[in-house]
Amino acid sequence: MGHRRWLDENHKFRFQRTLFDGTEEYRGAPEQTVGSEILFMLKDINFSYGKMNQPPTTQTRRRSRDESDDESDEEDDPNKADLWKKGNVCENIIGTILNVNRKSKDNLQSRLDLVDMRIRRDLHPQVLPNGKYRLPPSIFSMSKKEKEVFCMVLKDIKVPDAYASNISRCVSLKDRRLYSLKSHDYHILMQDLLPVALRCCMSKNVTSCIIELSNIMKAICGKVLDVEELKKVQDRAALTLCNLEKIFPPSFFTIMVHLVIHLPHEAILGGPIFYRWMYPIERFLSKLKSYCRNKRYPEGSIAEGYLAEECMTFCSRYLEDVETRLNRTTRNAGLNDHNLAETYLFQSYGEPIGKVEIAELDDISWIQAHRYVWSGKNVNDEVKWLSQGPNRVIKRYSAFLINGYRFHTKYRERMRRTQNCGVVVNSSITSYASARDSNLVEGNVEYYGLLTDIIELDYYGRWKVVLFRCDWADVNTARGIKRDQFGFTMVNFSRLIHTGQQLMDEPYVFSSQVKQVFYSKDPTDEGWYVVLRNTPRDLFDMGKMRRRRLRDLNIVQNTPNSKEANSEQQTVVGSSNVPETLDEPEEFQSNVNGNGGTRRVQGRTLLSDLYNLDPVERVKVSRNTYGQPVRSEARLLAGYLGILARNANMLPINYESWHHMPDSNKNQALANIKDRFTLEVSDDYIKKTLGKKWRDNKSTLKKQYFKKDISLEEKLRNVPPGMLRYQWEDVVSSGIQRKESWNKQQAKTKFTHTVGSRSFASVAEAEEVKSGQKVGRLQLFEITHMKKGGSLMTSEAGEIMEKLKEKKVEYEATASTDSSVNLENIDNRIITEVLGPEKYGRVRFQGSSVTPTQYFGSSSQQYMPSGSQAKAEVQRLRDQIAQMQAKTVEQIAEVQRKYEEFQQQLRAEAAEREAAAATREAAVAAREAEATAMAAEQSKKYDDLQLQLQQMMQMFQQSQKPPS
Repeated sequence: MGHRRWLDENHKFRFQRTLFDGTEEYRGAPEQTVGSEILFMLKDINFSYGKMNQPPTTQTRRRSRDESDDESDEEDDPNKADLWKKGNVCENIIGTILNVNRKSKDNLQSRLDLVDMRIRRDLHPQVLPNGKYRLPPSIFSMSKKEKEVFCMVLKDIKVPDAYASNISRCVSLKDRRLYSLKSHDYHILMQDLLPVALRCCMSKNVTSCIIELSNIMKAICGKVLDVEELKKVQDRAALTLCNLEKIFPPSFFTIMVHLVIHLPHEAILGGPIFYRWMYPIERFLSKLKSYCRNKRYPEGSIAEGYLAEECMTFCSRYLEDVETRLNRTTRNAGLNDHNLAETYLFQSYGEPIGKVEIAELDDISWIQAHRYVWSGKNVNDEVKWLSQGPNRVIKRYSAFLINGYRFHTKYRERMRRTQNCGVVVNSSITSYASARDSNLVEGNVEYYGLLTDIIELDYYGRWKVVLFRCDWADVNTARGIKRDQFGFTMVNFSRLIHTGQQLMDEPYVFSSQVKQVFYSKDPTDEGWYVVLRNTPRDLFDMGKMRRRRLRDLNIVQNTPNSKEANSEQQTVVGSSNVPETLDEPEEFQSNVNGNGGTRRVQGRTLLSDLYNLDPVERVKVSRNTYGQPVRSEARLLAGYLGILARNANMLPINYESWHHMPDSNKNQALANIKDRFTLEVSDDYIKKTLGKKWRDNKSTLKKQYFKKDISLEEKLRNVPPGMLRYQWEDVVSSGIQRKESWNKQQAKTKFTHTVGSRSFASVAEAEEVKSGQKVGRLQLFEITHMKKGGSLMTSEAGEIMEKLKEKKVEYEATASTDSSVNLENIDNRIITEVLGPEKYGRVRFQGSSVTPTQYFGSSSQQYMPSGSQAKAEVQRLRDQIAQMQAKTVEQIAEVQRKYEEFQQQLRAEAAEREAAAATREAAVAAREAEATAMAAEQSKKYDDLQLQLQQMMQMFQQSQKPPS
């Protein structure tokens, strides 16, 4: 009470007696006591430090923080007082409106105070005939149903991660009250949640006052404060407390409620409360308390524990790529790498959370995403790369950290108690003020949505952009957005805009544009949600995500100062030299066959390992002696070449042949490849392979879309995914004349291999590593054309394989009888006799880019060594076999010797164990004998004592008899 003293002298509240304490108020606000005056008043007080030896009292009572004698304690630490005031105010409000027993300030005693003060006669208690009192309902009283609605709103609300604790666990729907709330819970309730819960179940007058009090608390706790605004807030605080005096009884206004009027002045003197309140201090004190191991000397124990953790933290800073609990960053801090940030456009760089998913965009989504990126960039030197469009293969995340916010997709948090999918975007639009207005007016419109997808566009290694796809509420009509009587913004997601189903929709926004909000369901209006805003908060520790473990790839750092990475910059992830079964990089999809079942069909190559690399890393591709890429990196390179070959912007498909493709397009593709790979193969090989992939893609499209029963108009309309319309029209018009020759060339293909995307060179090297022997051409043919079951791919391949084996058997039989016949390089001669001479520019069963000159050298394919050379070679092999046999005998003898030594050692250990067991048994027997002897001795002593006792009893009885 008494808050009218802070109002203006002529304010009407000063002269209203019945609505306040029954008197008119003419006094001014009390003067602020300065520090020197307080020091003078405390100069004669004697403070006794340390523990006082006082006798324990029979009754102990814990003082409440809202008692008046706590004012001096709170003023000693204003940082704690500010937050305790807020907690006590919120506790008073909740306890009073819910009528919680022993927490409510509206009880019989408070009503009797109204009788003594002769105010508010409508609230005076009424005496019943049985002598009990009836309390008339007040304006802030809530019915049972209203209490259920209030508790239901708090029970169902979901707040963002690291924003607050799970307040729903403190709500009891059965008892219609709140339990076990902490100081920070009261802080969140007072600032944000309490007004939302009261707006549906309380009268407008009461709710407006509490909302105004909440806004005052929120203004004081802001990160940035304006002194002039704080002076206005101080006037608002006085007026709000006066309005509360007209509603709540005098007992509601404890010292903590009264001290709210001083909070703006304290903020003016001490600065923002946000940077000096007690929550971080309490967490730090709790951490220090955990260091205490010796409770007798707590200060020293805490100091030693703190020093030890500081040392470990310092050491952990030197552990690269190792995350410990000592070097974790704050929970929602995100990444801070300037090198990576430079590769992202529009400041969309952040930290993804969880497992990355490699996916491919459909045509509409690709156009919508690229159009939004294109509309936000106007730099001339970057237009060329943006015009190429992004890669259709994108990264998809389910959570993302950026600008201090933690965002989750709606699907990720479907089973969570937190809500991190709410977003708001402030967009500047130009429109007419009315239908009759001819002048365009520019204004800002806030779009509210729910995050459904997070994608990362890749402009072929040049830039990256992170986009958010959302379900946007219709903010253009009253069916999608409105404001209630208290000023809360409400949205309805049953009517959406920019869903992405049409090409002109814009469902995407930059990740750097969004801010986080969360929604509270309105219990009275179906389908509507109240919008609550969130500010970035860094109060908890979690740390950054560990780097994903890649498959066995050879990785080098992508250094901008040098074109080729040296050996010191190489970082090997796993080992490519270990033989393993290489999986095909293509993704597989389910397809329904004619019988109603499902079968796996090959889909597009996605290359998850390649896109999981950091932008500063490249894949090192090795080569064999013929200049062909080998190992698992070769498959990755081949898959990426296929992706570039399908890019209609970079390599248009409407050219007649690969030779007509401009060199600028080829060089651009080659530069893009070198941004991701460190190549040991030549540029000519890359261009040649890329041309083959380009032709294969063109042939595949013709095979799928050039069907006999489809007219020319239908072919023109049926544009393949990822294909530009004008290019497809050129392909259709030029492909009709060349279709017959293409069919004839396809008919010449006799058989196909079974190695998928792996090259013959990679298969040969893997087999050589596995077996330790060189793989011949016949063996390679059998490996690359055989199915898993052991049968060959086609009947033609089987016939050729039979002929090759028959020829080899003939040569082996001839060599056994004729010493002049040498089996060295016999595979080349057999293949030539069965399949004919090698064609120009290639060698059978050796893959692309291997010419006869490279493989056979300057000599003829039918070259056979002379007889003397063959005999010398045979003798050399025999000597090697003899050496190997002698070495094997020595190894067997050494193993036998070690085996005998091991057997002797085992026997000695067994003997020692038996001796130890015998010793233990003897000791046990000795102890048992000793125990038996002691028991016998004790029994004898017991018998002697019994005998002595009987004798004494007899003597005592005799002494009691009278003398005769």
